[in-house]
Parts: sequence; C-alpha cells; structure tokens
Amino acid sequence: MPKLPDATALGERPIARSTVGYRAPADVTAVGTAVAGLGKTIQKIDEQMDEFDKLRAEDAYNQLLEKKIDLTKGEKGFLNRRGADAANNPLLKEYGGELEKYTGELAKGLSNDRQRQYFQKRANIPRLQMRQDILGHTLKERDVYAKQNYESTKNIETTNAVDQYKDPLAIAGSKKRIENAINTEARRQGWSTEFKKAEKAAVMSNLHGGIIDRMLANDEDIAAEDYYKKYKKEFIDKAKVEKLLEISSTRNQAMRLADKIVAQTKGDLRLALDKARNIKREKKRTATITNIKRQIAENEAALKLNQDEAFTYAYQVVKDTGSVNNIEPKYQVELSPVAMGFLDKVEKETNEGINPTHDEAVWQ
Repeated sequence: MPKLPDATALGERPIARSTVGYRAPADVTAVGTAVAGLGKTIQKIDEQMDEFDKLRAEDAYNQLLEKKIDLTKGEKGFLNRRGADAANNPLLKEYGGELEKYTGELAKGLSNDRQRQYFQKRANIPRLQMRQDILGHTLKERDVYAKQNYESTKNIETTNAVDQYKDPLAIAGSKKRIENAINTEARRQGWSTEFKKAEKAAVMSNLHGGIIDRMLANDEDIAAEDYYKKYKKEFIDKAKVEKLLEISSTRNQAMRLADKIVAQTKGDLRLALDKARNIKREKKRTATITNIKRQIAENEAALKLNQDEAFTYAYQVVKDTGSVNNIEPKYQVELSPVAMGFLDKVEKETNEGINPTHDEAVWQ
C-alpha cells in the first residue's frame, strides 16, 4: 500500500517514476555508429598522410646528405682544396652557401607545410656538420700553408744568396728574411729556445755552405777561404768545410802553378817536370805534375789535330792547283818540314800528269 511521507521527507516534491525503460529510435543509433566510423576513417587517412609526409621529408633529407657528402669529398669538394687554396679562400661561405641554397630548393620542392616542417627539423644537422668540418679543414690547411711558406722562404732565400754570392748586401737581405721566417714559425708552433736556435744554425750553415760550393765551382778558392774565415762561427760541420777548402785550394793552386810552369818552359815536358819536382808540399807537387802532364798532352793533341787539318787542306789545294804557293799562310805555319817536303812532291807529280797519292805512312 502506498507509503505516506514522513517527517524526513518534509518539503520534497513527489516525483513520478516510470517502470518502463527508454529506447532510442533505430535510425538515430545508425547515424551515431556511422559518425564514429567516419571519425576513425579520417584519423586513419590522416595517419597515412602523415606517414607519407614523413617519407617525403626523409627523401629530401637523404638528398641533402648526398649533397653534403659531394660538397665535402667529391671531385670538387672542399677536402680537395689544400694549402694556399684552402687558406686564402672563404670555403665556409662558398660551400656553406651552396648547401644552404640546395636546402632551400629541396624545401621548395616539397608538397605541403608539414613535409617542410619535418624536413627543416633535421636539415640543420648537415649544415652544422659541414660548418664544423670546413672550419677544421681550413685550420688544418692554414697550418700546412704556413709550413709550406716557411720552407719556401728558406729555400728561395738560400738560392738567392748563393746566386748573389758576390753581393754582401744581397746575402744579408736573404739572411734577414730567413731569420724573420724562423721567428714567425717558432711563435706559431711554440718552439723552445733550444729548438729555434738549432733550426737557425742548420739553415744558416746550409746557406753558407751553398755559397762556398758556388765559389769553389767557379774556381774562386781564395774568395771561398776568405768567406769561410768571416762566417766560420755559423758553420756546423767546420771540419768538412775545411777539408773541402783544402782539397779545392790544392787543386786550384796546382792548376795555376802548372799553367805558369808550362808557359815558362814553352811546353817542354822534361823541363816542366823538373821545375814541378822542386815544390815542397807533396800534395801540391803531385797535383801540379799531374796537371802539367795533362796540359802538355792536350796541347800536343791539339797541335797534331791542327797539323792534320792543315795538311789535308794543303794536299787538296796542291793537287787541284799544282802549286804549294796557293796554300794559305795560316795553314802553312801549321805544316812541318816533312809535310812541306811531301807537298813539294805532290806538286811535281801533279804538274807531270801523275796522279799523286796520299801516303799516310810517310805523313805519319
């Protein structure tokens, strides 16, 4: 039976309650299901589009990496720019600018903003890598360039000093440039005082040695000895230089003395050797005798050659003209009495109509 409200329910308004459940119409349920399905489809399509956008961005990024590798170590890559070429040119601006330009072209070729966003998030990586690589390469090649320039300065100024060995001012100028180069290289590489001193000593000794060699090659042994006395303290291997000077001095003194003796004795080998045997120093005496023998032998060989040429010419003249008087005086003076006697015979036979013969046995 119905329950009446008690004191606890005072003020409440009775609500009617149905005992039958509510059911939505069938078409309303179908629409909800369709909407839910469409949402999932749209989400799936968006996920697929997102994957495609990422794929396009990855492809563009791969192309960017390939470009970076080519700009780095390709045929015209910056790693192939070395020495002065790398040190004196703005590689970062040149190669970094080219990569930046290519990055922009790749971004422009993408289809939408989401692809570009994905691409740009990673595009900064190769840019930074290339920047770091270029800076490292440039610093390395600047060091190479500095070393090349240092070595070049030493070699060029040493050669210049040797070529200008008769000019003290030129030698001083070359030495000064070399000293400056050594000081610069010492600061750059942080050489110790001892190492710097050793380097300078080696370079200067080499320069002075080159000048001595040039003087001796030009038979200026006296000048070489004077030069050595002046710069003796700057030579490292003094014993070697002194031995070289001794040998050269002995040789050149012997040559000059031999010339003098041969001239005094008018090429008489016996008289020349007698004079040379009076030389006190053994090495000088031996070298002088050797030079005398060689010089007289060369003179005799040259005289014999001149006589042969003169006789051949004179023989042909007499045979063609029938007279020894047609021989030019410059050839006559080269002919011995024996040769002139033979040519007189040729003249007679030619005028008698006899074909003369050149008897080598008689001439020799």
